[in-house]
Amino acid sequence: MRFGTLLKTLSTAAVLSAGAAATPATAESAGPLESQTWSFTGPLGYYDEMQLQHGLYVYQTRCQACHSLGLVRFASLSGLDVSEEAIKALASTYEIPYINDDGDRDTRPGVMNDSFPWALDNPKRAIATYGKAPPDLSTMARARIGGADYVYNLLVGYDDAHEQPEGAYYNKVMKVITPGTHGSTFGGNPLACTVATAALEVVKKEKLVQNSAKMGGLLKKELQLLMKENPG
Repeated sequence: MRFGTLLKTLSTAAVLSAGAAATPATAESAGPLESQTWSFTGPLGYYDEMQLQHGLYVYQTRCQACHSLGLVRFASLSGLDVSEEAIKALASTYEIPYINDDGDRDTRPGVMNDSFPWALDNPKRAIATYGKAPPDLSTMARARIGGADYVYNLLVGYDDAHEQPEGAYYNKVMKVITPGTHGSTFGGNPLACTVATAALEVVKKEKLVQNSAKMGGLLKKELQLLMKENPG
């Protein structure tokens, strides 16, 4: 996974320490996502290392009981200005499932190259516990329309004023972004799928990936020649 995706997820989680105290919105105020000011947006954006570390703390103390980070390796945390020794120590506190030499399921302490294990272990256990499998958070900010704004608005959008079935909660964001909405996370409708399939066919037929790699190599070569001809 791209490290920037993890950073956006952790940054959003960190902001929730302030956002969680916000007054829940009512159905009357439901509307488009409220944009936030993120330090990492734009070509000159940057990540606040202290905020990222706080986001990791929020995940460990709140989110990981239900949600996984299955695409994030412990080694990725080196971008949070954390020492390798500290990352190794953190990884070792997790029990990683594996198959031992006898062919039985077992666990061992985590190492740098391991991914964060899922506390619920598997989707069937998650469904048995919560009725649904909570989504993996590895690419949450990238996968949702609105990115980090979506995650922020979702987590501060719960409203206790509307009666719901037992175990269900009203959320103004989920009220607005409904299944089937074009461009939404749930936009798996016939039109969206047809467009996606057509786009993938073009990528394959015109060999866009291979051509991009080839042209990128040529550009790099020419730029290196210019640097040699114009030192300094």
